[in-house]
Amino acid sequence: MKLPKNNDRKIIKLISKRAKENVKVLKFIEKDLIKIRGYVFKMPAIGTPVVIGMSGGADTTATAAILLEKYGLEVFPFFINRNQRALEYELKSLEFYSDLYQRRYPKLFHRPIILNIPIPATEIKKDLTEKLRHDVGYPMRNSILNEYGIQYAFSLENHGKHVRDVFCSVVSSDGDYMYHSTLTALRSQMLHAIIDMGESSWQITSIAVEKELGFYFDKDVLVKWAYKHNIPLEHTRTCIEASKKHCGVCECCYDRKRSFEEAGVVDKTKYNDYRKSIAVKTLIEKNKYTKES
Repeated sequence: MKLPKNNDRKIIKLISKRAKENVKVLKFIEKDLIKIRGYVFKMPAIGTPVVIGMSGGADTTATAAILLEKYGLEVFPFFINRNQRALEYELKSLEFYSDLYQRRYPKLFHRPIILNIPIPATEIKKDLTEKLRHDVGYPMRNSILNEYGIQYAFSLENHGKHVRDVFCSVVSSDGDYMYHSTLTALRSQMLHAIIDMGESSWQITSIAVEKELGFYFDKDVLVKWAYKHNIPLEHTRTCIEASKKHCGVCECCYDRKRSFEEAGVVDKTKYNDYRKSIAVKTLIEKNKYTKES
């Protein structure tokens, strides 16, 4: 299956429809990137070592597979234990797909490193949770995750690997939820990395929204791609609740169900509640839910 592509003009039009994207800022940053190094983003060559944040979720699992299968990259995943409620089940998912990818791509896929980092800090999490803004969530969460990705990438120098590419799994619809989950935010993080590291080759991006590749698509494309490549996504973990099965009614479960439905792929996920939650759907449409644990 080929990933759907659009031209730059069409993608900018799609981005401009997302509530949390900022096309003016995006263009401003991209002009700076071109001035600094002559390009906005370049896909690494086959065999290049890269890092990716893997959470055990469907998006990160499918994205890692695309980097391995489609682009032939050497993938070093990192997982962050940030004291999330569903940690046990996220780790089970991570283990399942790590085993699968090591069998399929023994020369390209490496076992994930687990970083134990409370995000946000334990001492302030309660206060932040009580004052959680639906469009911000835990402040700077995604940029913090990606910065640890940079640290991990840099640490691999000690193991003979020159890594300057950090991948995450932001998708197009994330631009309707939070500011830190947009292409605009990713571009700002890339510029930040270049400035802080004093090196123009650093890249932070997500395949699903990398417009320089002609991509700007949502979760359903990742689900469909995984299905076509025999990756059983029912073992991934999306729900943020501390239950063995997906709860079936939280905002994350709703989004998961939606992605399978739009992809036209049977959802084999085990849910505690198989009903479609109208209440959750309404809250999401009103933009009052945050998708964080």
